[in-house]
Amino acid sequence: KLFADDVKLNTRHKNDQRTDSLNYSLQKLIEWSKIWHIKIAPHKSQSLYLGPKNSIRPYSINNVEIPIENCVRDLGVFVDDKLSFKFHISKMVQKAYFKSFQLLRVIKSKDIKTWSLAYKSYVIPLLEYASETWNPKFQYLIFQIEKVQKFYTRTALWKCNGTKTSYENRLELFDL
Repeated sequence: KLFADDVKLNTRHKNDQRTDSLNYSLQKLIEWSKIWHIKIAPHKSQSLYLGPKNSIRPYSINNVEIPIENCVRDLGVFVDDKLSFKFHISKMVQKAYFKSFQLLRVIKSKDIKTWSLAYKSYVIPLLEYASETWNPKFQYLIFQIEKVQKFYTRTALWKCNGTKTSYENRLELFDL
């Protein structure tokens, strides 16, 4: 799979029927890169093994072994070897809180629409990027994501001199 300057090689197999197709493809990629004078950076390459019974085999580029990782970043999404996406959600929530704190610090408005627009423009994209890939299945992960919005709407309403109200009412006020 190719995307801009990013290449991914993968194979699907059963351990008892394992072929060396991935290593063959890697060698062909190396040959192709030499023909076209494109350098492959082995230190930027990673191996990720999925599946509980996947036997680990070392791969190398130009005699430099590719490190085996438990979690890799792929187009902005952290993918772990168990496909749980817990680390990705944790990092995403951390970024969303950071952006929320920035907005709450710099915006000096009493208008809920301004606060809502800022949240929709700067925080929601962080929380929803590639969500089709990492969509959480555990309630505690969903709660972790939702906490960002609860915090932001509560604090922004307080900055608008609003009265305390339920989360459901805040969602309506902020048109969320």
